[in-house]
Amino acid sequence: PICIYGGADARDQLRSIERGCDLLVATPGRLVDFIDRGRLSMENVRFLVLDEADRMLDMGFEVRF
Repeated sequence: PICIYGGADARDQLRSIERGCDLLVATPGRLVDFIDRGRLSMENVRFLVLDEADRMLDMGFEVRF
């Protein structure tokens, strides 16, 4: 498992992700940041658990099925 969140060194978090991960725990802001930078993709996500989904939707996340 890898945890990504704001306030921590993004470079270290990206290095961890690049080594591969099966479980990612992320705050919405850091997740969006990495996706916007093209460093993270949701393409291979099989399961997604949203906590504070209302906040994420307010931030611009879209839910598509």
